Amino acid sequence: MFKHLRMSGVLLISLNVSLILLSCTENTVNPVSIVINPYSYQRADLDSARFSLSMALQNQDTIVSIGLRLQTNPYNFQQADSISTVSLRQNELATKSNLQAMLNQGNYSSLHFYIPSMSAILSGKTYWQNEKTQIDIVTKPYWQKQHSQATLFHYTAWINFCTHMMNSLELKIHMIDTTLLGLDYDKAILDNTSPETTAGIVNRKIALQTCKITYLDDLLSVIKEARNLQIPDFSGISKLIPSVTAIEHGKSFWAAAIDSTQKYEIPYWEGQLQIARKSGNELWILFCEHLIDNLNQYISLGNSSLSDLDFDLKIVTEISSETPPEIINRKKNLISLQIDFYTNLIQIMEEEMALGILG
Repeated sequence: MFKHLRMSGVLLISLNVSLILLSCTENTVNPVSIVINPYSYQRADLDSARFSLSMALQNQDTIVSIGLRLQTNPYNFQQADSISTVSLRQNELATKSNLQAMLNQGNYSSLHFYIPSMSAILSGKTYWQNEKTQIDIVTKPYWQKQHSQATLFHYTAWINFCTHMMNSLELKIHMIDTTLLGLDYDKAILDNTSPETTAGIVNRKIALQTCKITYLDDLLSVIKEARNLQIPDFSGISKLIPSVTAIEHGKSFWAAAIDSTQKYEIPYWEGQLQIARKSGNELWILFCEHLIDNLNQYISLGNSSLSDLDFDLKIVTEISSETPPEIINRKKNLISLQIDFYTNLIQIMEEEMALGILG
């Protein structure tokens, strides 16, 4: 474990004490003082760094494990959703059958039952326009974001489901547009300005029913796919996010630590490096260079930690746009910096505790 040095034919063994060595010349004996562990690192310092590394490695395992477990039916579709959709489909199919029979028989005496009142037309237009707006500004962006998450994880079943859901929304939008257009035609009928023939009215309404049934058929398929879907479980991600109080303390700590390291620690060790270079002691020079590199690592870790805390604050204040995979990747990157820092710090401490310089 200790370094063995030879000087003037005398074997020197580095121990964690100061040694008096005898350098023999032809007629005299000159005492030379070698100081081992000149910066007085203690075993407790080394143990503390090793403990910090161990904790960082454990945290890395925790972060990596999030998302590895699978969650079934993550969007919580229920059997009741299928049942209600089937019921709607049956109603729309029955309406289509009645309209088709009317067209085939050429008997339009009951057509007036399929023309809504003016108030129903106006309220229907408001409802469907609001529904379309909701899809455009809320539902579609949500599923686009889900698709992005799935893509980040390269999870094919999840990607395919999100794609299916977005395609289903396009079918719904087409159904809404067809419905709104139909309401305009119905309003023209009530206003006595309609250019349609009676058969044309029935054909238009049959086409709308076909559009509705196509959408509902696809929705049933989406619900079935969703209930069988398995995706990574991100439920443990909340454990990675500190409280507002912890975030504020963390930001204060790192701001002070970075400032102190830049103003005092690095200049001190740069001075020590100059002294080491003048001495010609290569091990001392390497130690100082390694320690300065480690301090710069510490500053980089501090800046990354401050950025990480800013992202966490957005999460706890509910203004974050990060996806769970993005949060996990951010935490992975930070913990990697911690592991690199402590690994290098331990090596530097071991170097110093075996270092010998002239006293």
